[in-house]
Amino acid sequence: MRTNNGCPPDGVDADPRAPQNLGALNTGINSGSLVLATFTDENPNAVPSDFLASVAWGDGNSDASADGNGIVSVVQNEDGGFSVIADHTYAAAGTYGITVTVNDTEVNSLEATVTDPVLNASGGSFSGTAGSAATGQVLATFTSANAEAVAADFSASVDWGDGTSNDTADETGTVSIVDNEDGTFSVLGDHAFPYAGSYGIGVTLTDSDGNTTSASLTASVSAAAVTASAGSFSATMGSASGAEVVATFSDANPNLSAGDFIAIVSWGDSSEEDGPISIVQNEDGSFSVVGAHTYLAAGSATITVTILAVDGSSDGTSLTASVGKATPTLSLKDDGGTFNGSAFAATATVAGVIPGVDDTPASSLEGVSLTLTYYAGSSASGDPLSGAPTDPGTYTVVAAFAGSTDYASASVSKTFTIAKAKPVLTLKDDGGTFTGLPYPATATIAGVLSGVDDTPGNSLEGVSLVLTYYAGSSASGDPLEGAPSDPGTYTVRASFAGSTHYDSAFADVTFTIDS
Repeated sequence: MRTNNGCPPDGVDADPRAPQNLGALNTGINSGSLVLATFTDENPNAVPSDFLASVAWGDGNSDASADGNGIVSVVQNEDGGFSVIADHTYAAAGTYGITVTVNDTEVNSLEATVTDPVLNASGGSFSGTAGSAATGQVLATFTSANAEAVAADFSASVDWGDGTSNDTADETGTVSIVDNEDGTFSVLGDHAFPYAGSYGIGVTLTDSDGNTTSASLTASVSAAAVTASAGSFSATMGSASGAEVVATFSDANPNLSAGDFIAIVSWGDSSEEDGPISIVQNEDGSFSVVGAHTYLAAGSATITVTILAVDGSSDGTSLTASVGKATPTLSLKDDGGTFNGSAFAATATVAGVIPGVDDTPASSLEGVSLTLTYYAGSSASGDPLSGAPTDPGTYTVVAAFAGSTDYASASVSKTFTIAKAKPVLTLKDDGGTFTGLPYPATATIAGVLSGVDDTPGNSLEGVSLVLTYYAGSSASGDPLEGAPSDPGTYTVRASFAGSTHYDSAFADVTFTIDS
């Protein structure tokens, strides 16, 4: 076996075609995979894993294939020989002697010339607000080995990290290169990021000779401000309010839509269920929070609205809900009837609007009882009666609810009639045989009040019965002057003209006086 210096250790032979220098490398930039040595072995069955390769880079650092980090490796060539491949990054410019050893045998020594790169760039910074253009941001600062270079000798392209890019050739002028007083150059950029967050920006620089370099930075984009203002809300206790605008808000980021926000509404009462809440975008670009709610108590409540944007910004506002008293349901009944000596009192109920709580009709609501007031006549006017009427006539009763904590005052009226009673008349005249004496009829009248006026008599409530006689079988024609005595057929009528409590009435009886 032979080596470059003529000492052939057993087994491994250096290939005279091995490279003697590596040309120009740049400081701080990895060399990429380099062929540092080639060699052969006497064993025709040898494979790369049979060899241990190591590289001394001449800068105090060394690597070996046994390290397992992939920096140094042995590969087999098509002609059956082998090559040592490695990569390295030099920190400083200079000339470095590299020594390559395989299985403790030096198989090549060569030189690497390392120079500072023509272009050397470092990332700048970018901070902005989502939806608004941040201008004049220093994206990168770089130097050139060409001391005569000016800004116009360079071009820059920028990948903003949000799916968009610009370069110095754009007509938009969003990317530019400027000369700095210290001889360096800066890449300036203007950009509006659509949403808040962090974006990786890549900057690529090229000079007039085609030399390139790159730099990277992270853009910090904050959320745009959300500004909320209170709306209004009014409702009636126990009834769904319907859709009400409880708040309006705007976001300085024009890229956000209604679906990018969440609205949280606290209704300020103890109810557990909320109506639907939605966010709609208005024609002017602002947004409205629309909600519906049912309050179970009248009065006022403080509604709190919180707006949360997907990018983390938020704002809140509050308003006072005006909850009006509900109208109770009143029912009133008085059918009247016929005089019977008793009062004809109405029946009335009141009910609230909260299911299972106060919606069962009763005589009171929230501790407030109904009142019944009676008036003579067909309207609730004039002086009220002292109580439910008993006498015949037309009356109006009013059921009134004075109002309570949650319910407004309310009333309902009804007109009813007490008719006069029908008296009981009895009339008798059996007639007979002519005797020359008159045949007077007997008649009585009685009322309907037991123990008061139901005993038959010849008058009722001071009104006496009247007996009228007619010749013939009907009460028609001229009446006779009194009870008849002559033979013939006669009709007698007992008449009651009516009284305070009793209607007029009559009864007829036909009788005969035989000859």
